[in-house]
Amino acid sequence: MSSNRSIYISDAPIFDPAYDRFGRLWFAKRIAETVCARMDPSSLVIALYGAWGNGKTTVLNFVESELRGLPGVVVLAFNPWRFPTEQSLLHYFFTGLAQSLKSTLASRAEEIGKEVREYGSLVQLLCSGTREVARLENESLAAVDLEGQKRRIGAILSQSTKKVVVLIDDIDRLDESAMQAIFRLVKLTADFENTVYVLAFDAEMVASVVGERFAATRETKLQAGQDFLEKIVQVPLDLPAAPPEALRTFSFEAMNEALSAARVEITEAEASQFVKQFHEGLEIRLKTPRMAKRFGNALAFSLAINKGEVNTAEMMLVEGIRVFYPTAYAAIKRNKEILVGLPTVNGVDHDREERVQRFLSTAVEGLTAGEAFALRQLLGALFPRIVGRTRYGSDWDHEQGKTRRVTSERYFDRYFSYAIPSRDLPDEEIKKFVLSLDQLVGAEAISSVERLITTENVSTLIARLSAMKDNFSPRVAETLALALARSGNLFPDSHGLLLFSQPFAETGIFIRDLLERIPRGARFEVAARIAVEAEPIRLAIEAVRWISSGKDAGLEQRKLQETEDQELWTRLAKRIEALALAQDPSAFLKTTREAALCVNVWADYGNGVLLREYLSQAITANPQNAVSLIGGFLPAASTGDGTVVGDLTRATYDRVTKIIDADTLIRALGRASGELLQNPTYHTDSMRPLLIKIAHQFASLHEAVLAEH
Repeated sequence: MSSNRSIYISDAPIFDPAYDRFGRLWFAKRIAETVCARMDPSSLVIALYGAWGNGKTTVLNFVESELRGLPGVVVLAFNPWRFPTEQSLLHYFFTGLAQSLKSTLASRAEEIGKEVREYGSLVQLLCSGTREVARLENESLAAVDLEGQKRRIGAILSQSTKKVVVLIDDIDRLDESAMQAIFRLVKLTADFENTVYVLAFDAEMVASVVGERFAATRETKLQAGQDFLEKIVQVPLDLPAAPPEALRTFSFEAMNEALSAARVEITEAEASQFVKQFHEGLEIRLKTPRMAKRFGNALAFSLAINKGEVNTAEMMLVEGIRVFYPTAYAAIKRNKEILVGLPTVNGVDHDREERVQRFLSTAVEGLTAGEAFALRQLLGALFPRIVGRTRYGSDWDHEQGKTRRVTSERYFDRYFSYAIPSRDLPDEEIKKFVLSLDQLVGAEAISSVERLITTENVSTLIARLSAMKDNFSPRVAETLALALARSGNLFPDSHGLLLFSQPFAETGIFIRDLLERIPRGARFEVAARIAVEAEPIRLAIEAVRWISSGKDAGLEQRKLQETEDQELWTRLAKRIEALALAQDPSAFLKTTREAALCVNVWADYGNGVLLREYLSQAITANPQNAVSLIGGFLPAASTGDGTVVGDLTRATYDRVTKIIDADTLIRALGRASGELLQNPTYHTDSMRPLLIKIAHQFASLHEAVLAEH
């Protein structure tokens, strides 16, 4: 299908600096500026070290772009991977160099072109190892001619005041002989005056390959290769790591593209939970742009294949394990009976704990302590049976199957059935901001946050502050929590559920963590202020969701007492009631997703009678409000054209009709759609107008419910 061309994310390097996502342009500029400012005419070799997928080629492209705009520089971009033999490599290198010099040195163009071509021919002849060398009087004479020609080329370059910069990429893709040829070329053959080489490769990989001929063991081989590189390279540079916050945003964009391409629906709760698990379990392994692209492409493939067959959020997490923790992924596939808790003989599994520990040891093999901890947390969230000694009843698998969880015996196999600059913030600026919080309160603190935060760096700021939270005093924690809660209107208005949920979920989690820095006796008043002061209301709901605990939570797990949790939700519900009553109902309900969140809180913790009257009057006055109300409860599917709501389920029907009378909705839907709805059809056609789709689906489910009674 032709449309599939846009599903997968290209791994091609970037040429246009305008698309720099990871702050590499400034690094490329520094390299170009340093090369141009150098006064020493002797040849220089600069090496740009970086692992595969980290953006070395993009940096070279940026360096080339910077250099080509300068009048005193001749640039030759050379990729040796294209040439299969040393002879062809030498031929095309000197041909390309001659052409570049000829087109730049107008006054002596023919002379320099001729000298370089003849020099290249001599080099090829001496390196050929064939009988043609015999045509020279002897090899000593050849060497004399070679050195003489080399000096003449250097003299022309020196007199011209031109600086030649040769960019060589993909050295780490070559075999040993080709690598040796490149280094001979750079260091022994083409080290002309006023010539600078910028080489890009994975240092450890190249050192290991080159060291093959110097040592026997792996350890001595690597050291021998590194010693060899030190003799070739005068200026070794490590490619700067991509900023974590830029990688994170880049990764979320890739995920949203995958969801869009697969037209997969994901609920608000699923999106929020995925964001949490991604940050806590996967992000520690997100190191390069290529890894983010690989994750996005893996999702584009797996989500399309498993659409409607699995829990979307958990499918994404499992794919994350496949990409970021491949050893653990393989161990998961092999240990279904441990992870899902299949039935045992007489209901007793005597060696289960031992087998779980063996599984976990295998899963975390080769990981750092931090990575191992993150993976264990993620595995515990996906497979609760491997955590603690909790015994699960006979209805456990049935309940997990309802939501198609990976921990369900019925659905487990389906998850394996197919064969991440302008966003950064200086450390000193953040430290200064945190120190200022001891003296700031109220509007001053909010202004301080507003000066620091932008729609681009909100995730960066939250991540940086979160890493410092253990050192915050109670006063700083309280001031920061309140200031962030009031700054939600600065958050980006992103499209796609994951990006939409990300800043609010991250801030809600961080506010929860900040409350832990406040003594228990003072927490509730701070939490209550957040519930009634956070803006927008969506952030207030998200914060209270993370602050409060479930009824079954133990005392140590709770941020507040159970009665305080209930009071917190009650105050939030009263705020929502006042907010709704203060504006036109059509304006309130038009926000759909936010309105549904508000209505849910109002229904569960506020005045239900008042809510029913409010919605009944709103729908009677404007039947279109019925469509807005129901639409806000529906799951959303991201598409290339925007966000499309999914189908109305029985669970959603039951939830809505607990809030407002079904007959009231039926009448309003009939008026809004112009349909009689006497013989409704459950339309699932995404091309059908949303109004007609909702009206018929709701009426169809309503008739089915009436038939049950």
